[in-house]
Amino acid sequence: MEKKAFRRISLTVLAVGVLWVTLFYLPIFIWDFSLDDIFSNVLLAETFSLVMSLFGYGIIILIYYLFLRKLPTLEGEPKHKMKLSEFLGWACSMRGVAMVLSVVGLVILVILIFLIKGPSGIMDIIMESNPFFRLVSVPMIMQLFLMSVIAPVMEEILFRRLLLDVLRPFGDVVAILYSGIAFGLLHMNVHQITFACGLGIMLGYVMVKTNNLLYCIALHAILNASSAILLPFMGNIGESLENLSLLLPVAFILGAILFISVVGVILVFMNLKRISFEKARFRFLVPINAKLVMFSAGTIPYILLCLAVAVTIIILA
Repeated sequence: MEKKAFRRISLTVLAVGVLWVTLFYLPIFIWDFSLDDIFSNVLLAETFSLVMSLFGYGIIILIYYLFLRKLPTLEGEPKHKMKLSEFLGWACSMRGVAMVLSVVGLVILVILIFLIKGPSGIMDIIMESNPFFRLVSVPMIMQLFLMSVIAPVMEEILFRRLLLDVLRPFGDVVAILYSGIAFGLLHMNVHQITFACGLGIMLGYVMVKTNNLLYCIALHAILNASSAILLPFMGNIGESLENLSLLLPVAFILGAILFISVVGVILVFMNLKRISFEKARFRFLVPINAKLVMFSAGTIPYILLCLAVAVTIIILA
């Protein structure tokens, strides 16, 4: 029974990955489709992109619901409240982990670019290969709405509610790692995959400890909002370095985020010993181990699909 359940889960995750590629990457890869070629106005292009994203999220939620709804879940788990200090601690910790893993992802990306395309134009390829940086030209209100409302709500429903719920009977470790890594890989670009996996794992832990999706949405939104605030400054970095009136606020914001990130990393190390996990709640005929998880029908194909798209983006950038 457990093999069939995990097969269904992994194949559903793979189907979602294929759909995501079909909706958002195949038009670029095959037809060299670009919104800039259709919409001369950036706002119109991004509005269309937002509508397409909502459509994509909606289809994925429907797929998850239809294919996973008959699998057993841990119903009736009590919700646990977080103190404000604990919530802020998680927010700082996630900001710190995001900073560290973002640097790791950036290093990996630079190495891959160097191996695939050589040393020339590395910075341009980094900017083009990561969709996060393409938001630089988008109005601030739309950036905040997309990154701090739409993405957190939709992604937390998908990964910390629908997917995590059906994984929790297999134990906290399996549920948190599988849903978190699946979340990270769906970003499908090297720079984001690393820190998105780490954040997905942390958000999964928050979910199993509190059973409250609102905390996960709020933490996700805060993290994305802090990134969105930096985008306008990143788009005008050259002007900021030459203009004292711009340099001071940029330095202040970067310094504040760096300080919060350092505090967050310290908090992570201070609280490592307090981390605990629930074992599998059901009695299984087959042991739930890495072999069962990794070699379930859709797991490896999903990993290869996401990594292949990430590498293809570098090649085409």
